[in-house]
Amino acid sequence: MLTSRRDELRTQRAAYQRDRYATLREHGLCVRCKQPTQHGMTLCWSCQLYNNQRRSGARQAPRGEME
Repeated sequence: MLTSRRDELRTQRAAYQRDRYATLREHGLCVRCKQPTQHGMTLCWSCQLYNNQRRSGARQAPRGEME
């Protein structure tokens, strides 16, 4: 019973996240911080920088507004 309920909640959350991702992408917003992005991108410039540095193991830039 508990497993069934857990699976049901997991499925609902996954569906919500897919819908949220598609909606943000459709409106040209960053899927992480909801700031405007360049055409066809899923992340804004600051989130792209943060993600690239996180993946490369480099020292990370501070999160927040990049000016």
